[in-house]
Amino acid sequence: MKKKYRYIIAILCVITAIAWIFFANLDQKKSHFPIRQVIVEGEYWNVPQGDLEKIIAPYVSRGYFFANLFALQHELRVKEPWVQSVSVSRHWPDKIVVVLKQKIAVAVLNNQTLLTPIGDVFTPAINSFPPDLPILFGPKEKAEEILKKYVDFTSIANSVDLTVTQVKLSAENNWSVELSNKIVVMLGEEDILAKFARFTKVYEQVFVPQHREPSYVDMRYSHGMAVNWKS
Repeated sequence: MKKKYRYIIAILCVITAIAWIFFANLDQKKSHFPIRQVIVEGEYWNVPQGDLEKIIAPYVSRGYFFANLFALQHELRVKEPWVQSVSVSRHWPDKIVVVLKQKIAVAVLNNQTLLTPIGDVFTPAINSFPPDLPILFGPKEKAEEILKKYVDFTSIANSVDLTVTQVKLSAENNWSVELSNKIVVMLGEEDILAKFARFTKVYEQVFVPQHREPSYVDMRYSHGMAVNWKS
């Protein structure tokens, strides 16, 4: 039995030595197994093509067997703020396939960063910001809450054919909403959704018939409002 174990161990040692020599030889002759084709698939219209090429090129140059695909995936996620997810795979004999999924932006925060539908903040180049996104203002750490309030305000406003273009949370925790017609609705700290709903209920009766437009409407009163009319 001992001879049998020695025989098996000897075979394993020979196999290990052959494998080591094989891969050591590959390391010296990477050009024998070059990557001839890189295919990038998926959704990545806001990811610059030039940036992708700069990131991928050094890994491709290492050859088919020695390209570190896990490191490439990590670098794409870290260096490209628009990338939500990425997978990289080898396809024999000389192809690498990169599949990208891009983040979806639903709002701009403080004119500097973007928000995803779940309130995650990311900061791509400003010139890549999609047009016509709502503008939100407030502390970065409250981005998720501000986005949720924007969704709530929009639902209320849509009931009377109004569009919310801005939501602001001040340092004093006061909320305000700006509409597409440039009316600013000041809501204060508490019961902000109820106050905004009260504004929309009287909007068509109070403001639509007027020949002048308000610059802001102060709803921070329990049973009324104050209006500042444009001169």
